[in-house]
Amino acid sequence: MSHLMENQFSIKNKNIVITGAAGILGKKLSQSLLNSGAHLALIDKDEKTLNKLKKDLKIAEDNFFEIYVTDLTKEKEVNKTIKSLSKKFNSIDVLINNAASKGNSIKDFLLPFEDYKLSTWNSIIEGNLTSMFLMSKGIGKIMKNQNYGSIIQIASIYGVTTPKNDVYEGSFYNGYKISTPAVYSVSKSGVIALTKYLASYWGKYNIRVNTISPGGIFSGQNENFVKNYSKKVPLGKMASGNDIVGTSIFLSSDASSYITGQNLIVDGGFTL
Repeated sequence: MSHLMENQFSIKNKNIVITGAAGILGKKLSQSLLNSGAHLALIDKDEKTLNKLKKDLKIAEDNFFEIYVTDLTKEKEVNKTIKSLSKKFNSIDVLINNAASKGNSIKDFLLPFEDYKLSTWNSIIEGNLTSMFLMSKGIGKIMKNQNYGSIIQIASIYGVTTPKNDVYEGSFYNGYKISTPAVYSVSKSGVIALTKYLASYWGKYNIRVNTISPGGIFSGQNENFVKNYSKKVPLGKMASGNDIVGTSIFLSSDASSYITGQNLIVDGGFTL
């Protein structure tokens, strides 16, 4: 690869904010972006897992990261964190809105639609969509003032298609029958719509906003589910966190400088 191409795809010395940094995908993103030379602000509401991530991450001498324990559904906490990280980082090049929620109870999250609780519905909307509104609002102000930036929002294929019910037959997660509730699809569709709105709204400030919609990522589902799901995928397998990293680096780099408002589907062909 020529030096010109290497520079286009480089994220070395870019200041990148990652929400949901201590989650399954967040951990992969954090280590991979550090390996690529980025400086990171890592945000998660789970202090214990965030501190463990801090211990586990391996860094080179010329890059660094900071951690921020924040409930992204609380506007005051979000504003406080953004104020703190803006003092630490002289610019914000990229925001990766990766945080998501299954609410306070996996049992309630997986309830049938007819029995779904309003409190759970509201909690999922707050965790999956309101959090992105608050972070985009705050970081967007910084990017607007500096006249550039890239915002990457992690959604899901279930923001553009419906769950295949036969995939879930005989499948369990942590002892509960697996399903994808309506609120999950609704919240992820909202992420895609927010991306399009912000891409148009902030385009004149050289702020790009794009969505990545992953297919199912393996996270401990039982063998039956993995088998059923993989049958629906032309590439014959579920995704791993690493499969999303390359797309994230691309959208963080100058190689994607003319791409905005798009939903990049990374699903092994599931939605074909």
